[in-house]
Amino acid sequence: MVEHISIRPPSNELTWSKDLELGLESMDKQHQQLVACVAELQIVSSAGSFQDVAQSMTRLYEVTVKHFDWEEQLMLTSGYSGYASHKEDHDHLEQQLAEVQREITEKRIVPSQTLGLFLERWTTLHVKFSDKPLAEFLKKRNIRDLK
Repeated sequence: MVEHISIRPPSNELTWSKDLELGLESMDKQHQQLVACVAELQIVSSAGSFQDVAQSMTRLYEVTVKHFDWEEQLMLTSGYSGYASHKEDHDHLEQQLAEVQREITEKRIVPSQTLGLFLERWTTLHVKFSDKPLAEFLKKRNIRDLK
């Protein structure tokens, strides 16, 4: 039975930075929460028990799904033309996270450094290159949140 799992040193976890801010408070707050969940997973993976990792992965999955649902509703209600491809990105990651979560919970896999780096990279690239155009679209229409 594996008790400690190492992804990367805890001093190198993903952190929120100004370059991830999009200028929409509700979206930025949710992105901060996602970043915190990825960082937590990176930290517990280096020093926590398998159960800690499983709980952290579950929390990341739940926060991600809730955020994606909110963002997709925002895109639909605002008439965002990039909805289909953006949702496809969401669906793909959600499916990947669900599979990893299931495998960790069932103790079929041990998270590796690759998982932490993948989640960090996906989060930062998605915010900068998929969510930024959405935020610009919403700001031009003075839409800040779901009504």
